[in-house]
Amino acid sequence: MTAHALHLGRRRSGDPHEVEADGEEIDCLAWGIGFVLIGHMRKAYQDPEARLGMRTGFVTPEWARKHHSMWLKKDSPDA
Repeated sequence: MTAHALHLGRRRSGDPHEVEADGEEIDCLAWGIGFVLIGHMRKAYQDPEARLGMRTGFVTPEWARKHHSMWLKKDSPDA
């Protein structure tokens, strides 16, 4: 990350560790993080059982069968 910032930034002095970040790169990064965050929140809102599973560590067998059928095969007694 530091090397990337040094490459994109403009040096203010002779000190190689002192850089001035360009506003455009920071704006694009902020917008990108915002879009990814909103996308993840939207997907999480669409599946309340998945959110419950993330909080508790447990989901119903029906949900597991529909979304992650390999979980049931791994936990079955004959496996």
